[in-house]
Amino acid sequence: MENIRVAIVEDDLVFQKAITKFINMQPDMIVVGVASNKNDAVNLAKSLAIDLILMDINLNGNESDGIFAALEILQFSDAKIIMLTCIDDASTIMDSFTAGVVHYVLKENYMEIPNIIRLLHKNGTPFKVLINEFSRLKKAEQLQDLSIPEKEIFDLLEQGYTQAEIGKILYKTENTIKTQIKSILKKLNVKSTKEALKKVELKGLLNKFEEPK
Repeated sequence: MENIRVAIVEDDLVFQKAITKFINMQPDMIVVGVASNKNDAVNLAKSLAIDLILMDINLNGNESDGIFAALEILQFSDAKIIMLTCIDDASTIMDSFTAGVVHYVLKENYMEIPNIIRLLHKNGTPFKVLINEFSRLKKAEQLQDLSIPEKEIFDLLEQGYTQAEIGKILYKTENTIKTQIKSILKKLNVKSTKEALKKVELKGLLNKFEEPK
């Protein structure tokens, strides 16, 4: 049986070295690469065959860089990502799972990691199912005040259609669509469709975690 190929993303070089040694001591695992920042992590995932990534969240003082890295990596890689961090914050944990990671482990519990890796590599995880359901329920909660026609329009906005295109799809005039979109924005307490999508959409969190340019 081939070893489970693990990558480690950690900016604390002492801990990075220690966890690398710990993983390599496992008879069925091998660390195939390490990185200490977001860009190197993404490049590592692009260049190597990796089964699982242990990802720190706070990289070089950037408190969400681990989440940014996970979001980008999961756009092109099937590697499972475990957050390995000191951050014990409910919002950060939820953001991590919603971004697509499959487990969240505090560094003080590092001894649990090998068994977690084996479980995830063999069977996957129920966490993603739970997070997807949370996202669905959260979205439904945000849209609960919208009428059925308004929800239909919002769904098309999410898919990237313009107002003119939505009018053609729904056989409505552009003025009618504009009026209904104004109603949607008022109910969601936002000023633009972009803000509305950011407020409601939780699937990938790409808007929520958009990095400043």
